[in-house]
Amino acid sequence: MSDIAATETFITPKEMATIRQQVALELPYDNALREVYISRKILAMEAKQLGMDYLSYIRQINKNLNKHR
Repeated sequence: MSDIAATETFITPKEMATIRQQVALELPYDNALREVYISRKILAMEAKQLGMDYLSYIRQINKNLNKHR
C-alpha cells in the first residue's frame, strides 16, 4: 500500500456542513463527543474516497505519522 498524502482527499464545505448538522442532531448536548463523531465521519469519507476501509486508512495514517517522528 502506498503512502497517503493529505491532499489526496477532499471534503467539500457542503459535505462538512451536512456532517456537522447530522451529528448535532444525534448529539445535541455533548460538544466534545460531537467533535469526535465529526472527525470519525470525515476519516471514513476520506477512506472511502481512496477505496479503503476505515481501519486500514487509520493504520496507514498512523504508519505515516510514526515515520516522521
